Amino acid sequence: ASSFTSNPWGGSGGGGGGGGGAWSASRGSNFSVTPEEQKTVAASEGDRGGCTALLRAAQVGDAPTVERLIKAGNCNPRTECDSEKRTALLIAAEKGHLDVVMRLLSFDKHLIEQQSGNGRTALLWAASNGHRHVVEYLVRNNLSSPGQEVDANLKSALSLAQKGGHDETVQLLELWLMD
Repeated sequence: ASSFTSNPWGGSGGGGGGGGGAWSASRGSNFSVTPEEQKTVAASEGDRGGCTALLRAAQVGDAPTVERLIKAGNCNPRTECDSEKRTALLIAAEKGHLDVVMRLLSFDKHLIEQQSGNGRTALLWAASNGHRHVVEYLVRNNLSSPGQEVDANLKSALSLAQKGGHDETVQLLELWLMD
């Protein structure tokens, strides 16, 4: 099973209780992971598609489950990925789940450096699918630079948004690129 040794909410990875930090403070002391979630995450291979509970929660935008899984230390958002090498952050950005993106980056801001098998970052996934709110969050918070990131095919956030016909995202990126 994937695990990590430190946890920004207090305690060590692998435990489930206690801990401080923003998430546990907002959730109170009834912070737990279901036995089903623990079994799912404990399987290192995930299901046939390489999908773990963390990746499934990111895909459907289930931020509270993402939070519980990370808090319990039973998953590793730094290394868990699907068959296309998309991590929970990349999947959440692709699907436009801003709450999940924000929670994952509050856990570890270095997750923003992740790239999928095709070289796409969170910014590139969000732009290619027209998720303006995710693009805006990433750029406004200096987490991504739209003029510098390209995928394996040398496609930028702007070109991906243009190709997808996502006019609002294109306009937003053009404004930032002019600065």
